[in-house]
Amino acid sequence: MENSDIKKLFNYDITNEKSIIERAKLLKGKSLNEILVSSPLSKQIINTANKGRVGNLIEKHWFGIDNNNLSEPDFKEVGIELKVSPIKEMKSNILAVKERTKICRINYQTLVNEEWSESHAKSKLNKILFIFYKHDFNKDNWETQEILNFRLWSLSSDELIISSEWFKTKDQVISGFAHTLSERNYQVLAPCTSGTGKNIAQPNTCNQALAKERSFALKQPFINFLWDTLNDSNVYESIKDNLDLSSNDNLELQVLSMINNFSGKTINDIAKLTNAPILSSKNAVRSVIMKLLGFKNESSKIKEFSQLGIQIKVIPIDTKNKTLFESISFPAIKFKDFAHESWKDSGLSLDLNKILFIPVSRNKLLNRDIKERVLEKAFFWNPSITQEKLIKKEWLTYQNIVKQGVKIDKKPQNSKKGYVEVTSLPKESSTEIIHMRTHARDSDDRDVDQFGTSIVKHSFWLNKKFVNKLIKNSLNS
Repeated sequence: MENSDIKKLFNYDITNEKSIIERAKLLKGKSLNEILVSSPLSKQIINTANKGRVGNLIEKHWFGIDNNNLSEPDFKEVGIELKVSPIKEMKSNILAVKERTKICRINYQTLVNEEWSESHAKSKLNKILFIFYKHDFNKDNWETQEILNFRLWSLSSDELIISSEWFKTKDQVISGFAHTLSERNYQVLAPCTSGTGKNIAQPNTCNQALAKERSFALKQPFINFLWDTLNDSNVYESIKDNLDLSSNDNLELQVLSMINNFSGKTINDIAKLTNAPILSSKNAVRSVIMKLLGFKNESSKIKEFSQLGIQIKVIPIDTKNKTLFESISFPAIKFKDFAHESWKDSGLSLDLNKILFIPVSRNKLLNRDIKERVLEKAFFWNPSITQEKLIKKEWLTYQNIVKQGVKIDKKPQNSKKGYVEVTSLPKESSTEIIHMRTHARDSDDRDVDQFGTSIVKHSFWLNKKFVNKLIKNSLNS
């Protein structure tokens, strides 16, 4: 469609950035059905099985852009790419980005001769207009999904890390090892499997090894940071700024160095040295650690950790034997959503992306006061390839049971209700790394599965025995 036709039919100038943004503003609050109804183009039957259906609908019926696979940005005159990102509802009505954002297909043959400044990926990344919509797993509600917000993002703010990861991929392809590329080795711009996942030829390989089809994609934590800061830009502080780190400093090593310099000291001693208040909440220890890392507000989120998908877990351990008191939990799942998740975009997969474990020891018998608890050696962990395969296998076991319907038995018990609910979900003793069990205020804090069965809220947990091995390995390293 010509620019003049778009201006006439859609009442905006596709060659003007300000006009494009004004058009995007009008999207907020509209459902997909409202977009279709208001479109000046002829209506079409939407294939709800097509993964890119929402993006295609918004491109064509709101901005007048024909769906295509061209190398230039969607708004080529102003260098803006259009990306549509689904937002899902998490625990406590928190909204988060559902999945990574594909940028462009990787052509192994041409990538080896590209320069970053003129690369296909950079042309698509220079400026991106993100449209965020509320995702609904129920296909019957497809047209009621609503546009929540939008954001124009510029590559310049994050170009250093993104370009370095582009070069990392290029170097691996040049060396003839495109078949060994792995998304897990990247922080922001990852070479993700895409298309049919078929194997294709790659250049410079001596053994004729084929490589999987891949695309450059911005990982979910990075996109989620862009979404999250739309709503409250004041909750983040930069750890690089607080520790006065340069872009070349190893962030993880610097963080561990700062924390472990205080290893062996009590929380009270650390609080005095850092002028940190000791709160009366369950986040008291974490708040002291945040002050230790130079944060002005102990409740702030760490910008870099959010962008890279790094979680902090302060874990209480026994002073005597340096073992956990209990397994480590993650946010409660929603049974209906869990039944439809894919592993790569699942809540647990994202939760396990990378974790900073900060062990704090106390005497088991004395239940030592927070002030007297001792900071132990902190460490980062993310699943190895072998561990991730096992975690995925165990995760699928639980998902298959949920898909079929969790069975609940009420066994008599001397309690207020007179019974205890026992589910058909495997116990911690039946798994090696993860298990699922209740994670609720009480037995009245419940969820409903896709069959309408009421069940106490559950979450995934890292097995105590497994984490104890991690702690032992860290303390002995």
